[in-house]
Amino acid sequence: MKKNQNNFLGCALLSIILLICVACNSNSTVKNLEVISIQENLVVLDTLVIKIPDSVAALPTYLVYDLILDDDSNRFVGYNPQSHSLDIFDLANQEYIRTIPLQKQGPDEIPSIVALSLGSKDDVYLLGDNEIQLVDITNGMIIWKYNINGKRSLSDDLANYQIFTPDNQGFFFHQESKKIFAVGYHNDINSCTPEFFGKENKLVVEIDYSKDSVSEKLLNITYPKTATKSYQSFLQYPYLRTSGDGILISFPFSESVYLFNLADRSYQSLLETNNEQNGIPFADCQSPEAQFEHLFNSIHFGSVLSLNSHKLYVRPVWTPKQGEPGSFNKLFRIYNSTFSSSKEIEGNWDFMPQAVQSDGEHIYMPMLDNAKGIINEDSFYLIKLGII
Repeated sequence: MKKNQNNFLGCALLSIILLICVACNSNSTVKNLEVISIQENLVVLDTLVIKIPDSVAALPTYLVYDLILDDDSNRFVGYNPQSHSLDIFDLANQEYIRTIPLQKQGPDEIPSIVALSLGSKDDVYLLGDNEIQLVDITNGMIIWKYNINGKRSLSDDLANYQIFTPDNQGFFFHQESKKIFAVGYHNDINSCTPEFFGKENKLVVEIDYSKDSVSEKLLNITYPKTATKSYQSFLQYPYLRTSGDGILISFPFSESVYLFNLADRSYQSLLETNNEQNGIPFADCQSPEAQFEHLFNSIHFGSVLSLNSHKLYVRPVWTPKQGEPGSFNKLFRIYNSTFSSSKEIEGNWDFMPQAVQSDGEHIYMPMLDNAKGIINEDSFYLIKLGII
């Protein structure tokens, strides 16, 4: 299947801005959200420092990763693009465990990794450009693989559907249902049109598989109604996060939050606001200049993360600094359980919005290489935040 060429432009620009921001307006009125004093605060509880052996191509941070922290496991699995491998760490003992090389060529090739999700402490689902693989991280063996761009026996509504996400927040394995969920789009609809952002373009596919068969089903998850007004470039792809027996859906260009209930298949709004980017006029959507201007002057909303034990939600946010294109204030917003109130938390931290994760109890973010000048190249740093 052929990808829409505008998606490549947006993702290329996103890669550039991430590099610039590591090295280096929108005045909206919120509706239906009262900004009041929430008593809880989000603070740094610990910084985990794990020494990496000389044999591993060390990274200052991992943008594609997942973690499991429970009574049985404290695993962190991150994709290392320098060595095209998976680096595995024990967070409880702050130790490096092993590296799993991935194949760039051959029958089990997966040339690039755009997202991953742990199925258990011993296996991980990998999303590449053409394939999903389930890999045993104890020995590197491939348990199952599925060609997402090959010839599939699909229903009419999936015939032109392309599984695609530019970052780690649009793909995950749902532990309760044992199914895979991934962001995608209809590649027969031009993304430079209001139709792409309309109600006919379903954004999430559910993949149910066994050893012998795979079935795909489109979920009735669509863009907010206001999204048809303009082109959002690299900010257009939704975030997916698990929330009990449902899926939390949010968008990089909007503060609104939605929930898809897997039991009754309902799609409901948890928070609807007009705190949303204006985007790029559809007539200018292929202009690199317009995309860069949008990139440098937009609020970047991260994925909504559940802190179940506190009955709170946390969301990382980048807000552009006035008069400093490409520079952002980096903060977190805490929401109560009904999204009726919020609180902003600022701190002396640095993070990528798409690289912040939660285990349901705490927030985790890899430390960037320019943070406070304390990074050692032979160590991996993971910041642990919690509610007090």
